[in-house]
Amino acid sequence: MTSLTAKLLISLDCTGCSACSFHCPRYKSHHHHPDSIDHSYVIYGDPNFCHLSLPTALAFKKSTIPEVGIGVFAQRFIPAGTLFGPLIGVSSQLQDNVGDFHYTYQVFRRGRFLYKLNCSDQRRSNWMRFVKRARHECESTAIACECWGDIYYKTTSDLYEDQELLIISATKDLKIPVNGDFEEMSHVENLKIQSKNNVENTNKGNSIENLNAWQLQIVRRKSGKSAGLCDVYYISPTKKRLRSTNELLKYVTLKKLHLDISKFIFSKTILKAKGYFENPTKWPPIEYQ
Repeated sequence: MTSLTAKLLISLDCTGCSACSFHCPRYKSHHHHPDSIDHSYVIYGDPNFCHLSLPTALAFKKSTIPEVGIGVFAQRFIPAGTLFGPLIGVSSQLQDNVGDFHYTYQVFRRGRFLYKLNCSDQRRSNWMRFVKRARHECESTAIACECWGDIYYKTTSDLYEDQELLIISATKDLKIPVNGDFEEMSHVENLKIQSKNNVENTNKGNSIENLNAWQLQIVRRKSGKSAGLCDVYYISPTKKRLRSTNELLKYVTLKKLHLDISKFIFSKTILKAKGYFENPTKWPPIEYQ
């Protein structure tokens, strides 16, 4: 039976390993700290955001999967365990049927709907909208996983020049479409984020929120099955606590802030990749800035 899944479902019912916060026995041999990839600087909200944000290590070419259009290929050697993310889109708490299902993620935990990401807007979704779904597990070169409230892609095998990036889920109940018509999503490790509009003067004399006034706060869980692990939050100058990168971008857009948060997001990603939040001996100061 062949049918196209309307929505991509990802389950968060999984335990974590120290490197990538998910459990997938098939890829156990690839569990090591992800490398980082330099990304193109581009303004969030640019009409060509999804194209201009492509990392220099990757290129757009015709997909090896028939009749699905453009795919994403490696331009140089990329080792297994390389982490791309987080996925950026317009988040919503409504489980409705509004929008283009070809560009929608729905995220569940223990069968309960958490949120969805709509990436149909090319100004708010980037190059990962062109990454195609593997038709079967053996064809995949990367997996989609949830980590600290955001969605990431992680390579499961070494990628060589001109080899295509094809994803599949790290969890069994992630439903993958049989062809590449279902496209999304987004990627922001090293992007320049800035509003097109003028900054709103919320405080007299202050038109720009100083990046130095923001903080990364690391909080250790004190109870439950996950006791000892840590969560990381973006803390605004007004003490607004934002758990995910999508929440941060929504806040920046809503407040129309002229704020370059690229290195800030990248710092959080690198800290996670190096296992700071699972290994107490590696912990940086509780307030990381």
